Amino acid sequence: MELEFLKQCMVFKELELIDLNILLPMFKKKEIAAGKTVFVENMPGESLYLVESGEVDISKMLSEGDEQLLVSVGPGEVFGELAVLDEAPRSATARVSSDTILWRLERPDFDLLCRDHPASGLRFVRNLVALFCNRIRENNQEYREMILMGIVRQTA
Repeated sequence: MELEFLKQCMVFKELELIDLNILLPMFKKKEIAAGKTVFVENMPGESLYLVESGEVDISKMLSEGDEQLLVSVGPGEVFGELAVLDEAPRSATARVSSDTILWRLERPDFDLLCRDHPASGLRFVRNLVALFCNRIRENNQEYREMILMGIVRQTA
């Protein structure tokens, strides 16, 4: 993975060159063919993924065999990031919709970053938190729109 690619990714944008140089070797490349599953909802999670090329569909199981697409992520986007922060099972399923190149950061490497390079770790964690905040705001807006359209029943 190239340093220039990392600089263009939202979750790495505000990081300093020293941070990027520390992070870069921690990522492991993973090439996945279209239709393959990256991880399944409720399985243990231990890594976040950065999409270099291709597309990944993130979906949630609604009932037995019924899956709902939540979002598709593409180049420069991160998914599965909760796994480096907590030890909870995966909250959704990730499946590639086209041949995809991913870069994986595992929790032990993330922990090493935070322990050995606390300033860099803090800047990276702040970017992850900003990503969470944006997603929560988007979900709140979507939920509001569903209430206004009558899709979701309001409770008092």
